[in-house]
Amino acid sequence: MSWGEIAGLVAAAAAVVFVALCAVPLLKLGGVMDELRLAVRRLGEGTTPILDELKGTVSTTTQEIARLSEVTEELAKMSRSASTMTEQAANVSTVVSTPLVKTAEVVGKGATAARDVGRRVQEHRPRRRARAVAGELEPGE
Repeated sequence: MSWGEIAGLVAAAAAVVFVALCAVPLLKLGGVMDELRLAVRRLGEGTTPILDELKGTVSTTTQEIARLSEVTEELAKMSRSASTMTEQAANVSTVVSTPLVKTAEVVGKGATAARDVGRRVQEHRPRRRARAVAGELEPGE
């Protein structure tokens, strides 16, 4: 055996050792890939019911949002109606209160005038009586 043949045998042995050393990680990587494939399959099987349930939840939520939109529209209508009623009540209050206030003013002034007339009459009566008793009043006075 020559040195070339020995070198060839050493190189062949080194190549066999290198292939053996590379085979172990490749076999482990193959096992990891199998586990990953199984995990993805299980994930797909577990996700499908969740997605179906989520689809139903989204559908129900969409219906509730539509109902909420209707309720909001109705509340807006009620708010506008309440605002209109408040304005009308203010108008009615103004229409009713203005004549009542004026009537109260007239009645108050009339009462004051009547009281003033009553005082004047009472003030003049004693003098008139005194003059009548004294004979100073002329007929028709």
